[in-house]
Amino acid sequence: MSRSAPGLPRAAAGLPVVNTPALNGLVLDVQSNDMNPGIQARTDGGQSSNQGLAAAGLYLRNGVADWRSWQAAQLAADAANGQEVATALGIAFNGTSFDRLRNQLPPVEIIASASRSATNSSAQQTNFNARGILLEWDITVVPGVDTVTLQLENRGGVSYIMLQSAAEVGVITRHYLIYPTTGTIGGSAPDLDISVNSPMARFFRATIVHSGAGAFEYSLSVQPVL
Repeated sequence: MSRSAPGLPRAAAGLPVVNTPALNGLVLDVQSNDMNPGIQARTDGGQSSNQGLAAAGLYLRNGVADWRSWQAAQLAADAANGQEVATALGIAFNGTSFDRLRNQLPPVEIIASASRSATNSSAQQTNFNARGILLEWDITVVPGVDTVTLQLENRGGVSYIMLQSAAEVGVITRHYLIYPTTGTIGGSAPDLDISVNSPMARFFRATIVHSGAGAFEYSLSVQPVL
């Protein structure tokens, strides 16, 4: 009968197990060929066989109640689910707990398109590890008399306005960038309306200030920039 060392997962049920040698008092399961395809005994002819080799297998808990073998990554494309592939995740301490580090993410709408006739703000947003952000403000319906102004507010610690747009009166799409750099930001990009040379805050909120009671329809999207 084969036995596993205390604390280590046993071999999967129903899979073949051969003789069990004792190594310095530690009893290991020895798997047959189909369980150890990566452990090979080399021969002169270039062929190989792993039959009868003792294997120390690495297993990963799958987050619920069982274990999966640690396999080599063979991802043929991006956006694979990474199932059964051991991964080292980047994390960062936020002062009280830990956050996952983010990749370059697509834009997220923080103020949905709707008709509004008074000043309103987005929910407070969290910047996890981006150095800057890109904003797109899309104004699609205007009353023709009043104006609206975009303000982006740093909400971490002492609050202050990081960016303020010009007062807008017509249908238009505006783009704004906040990003730290030692050079000229944005260059001559014709579609970049305002750029601010500054690192992005941890917490922020956008506010659209209305000058009057006229109804505007607009949306605001934000994209983190690493």
